[in-house]
Amino acid sequence: MTKIFVGFLFVFLNFNFTLNDTYVINLLPDFVGFILLYMGTRELLEESPRYTTAATLVAAAVTYYATWLVIKGFEDIEKNNSAGIAAAESMRSWKICAILNIVAVALSWVPVLSVLLLLGMVVVTIMLLVSLNKTRKLYEAFRMIKPQSNNGGPEF
Repeated sequence: MTKIFVGFLFVFLNFNFTLNDTYVINLLPDFVGFILLYMGTRELLEESPRYTTAATLVAAAVTYYATWLVIKGFEDIEKNNSAGIAAAESMRSWKICAILNIVAVALSWVPVLSVLLLLGMVVVTIMLLVSLNKTRKLYEAFRMIKPQSNNGGPEF
């Protein structure tokens, strides 16, 4: 139970440390809280079957949050470098995937819908992976032509 409590502290409290008005460091990072919540719910599985669902939801939340952060980073790369790496397409795919996942969890008690939603999740997950791969390729092409500060040539 202590891991669950401390996990919630990490998730709900934000204590930030700012360096040079540029870098912000969260002293209680959310991902640590999610890991603690997951570990805490796994320890309590014998106490209630609800902890199985809670552990699954925590794992899903961490995955979607981490993916969201990565895609927001793609947006930063585009903005900071005036480079088109299809970040909006990746974010659109992520949103569809996240919404479908929420609907799937909400309607998981309906067997026929569960099967259809599972198939839908497979399709949108593939769609997300395709858009992430497109972003990867565009970024790699961008890095090949971006001049480096030390010699003005492309990075190899």
